[in-house]
Amino acid sequence: MAADRLRALGFDRVVDVQGGMNAWRKAGLPSLRQSGVIPLERQVRGVAGALVLCFTLAGLFRSRRFLAGSLFVGAMLFLSSVTGLCPMLSLLKRLPWNKIPAIPQQNER
Repeated sequence: MAADRLRALGFDRVVDVQGGMNAWRKAGLPSLRQSGVIPLERQVRGVAGALVLCFTLAGLFRSRRFLAGSLFVGAMLFLSSVTGLCPMLSLLKRLPWNKIPAIPQQNER
């Protein structure tokens, strides 16, 4: 039904796959979703949490100056929640494992 609806809306490169995305992936065909890759939001939370933890521990056991790192990460997280802009997410998006592979174009019939 979805494929018919998309064709009715003018999409001409619609494929109705028996078995859905599971069959598509089982056949080894490319998809935009990469399995095994952690979503970007979780990556940001993990990196931010690790940074805060490391800076705090370094501040407690080495020099209080390291606590400024925790303050900076916290301030950036707060600003990203207010503005919707997240520099850490922008950086993480550029890492190789977060790149979406190009889907090879097939000859149309």
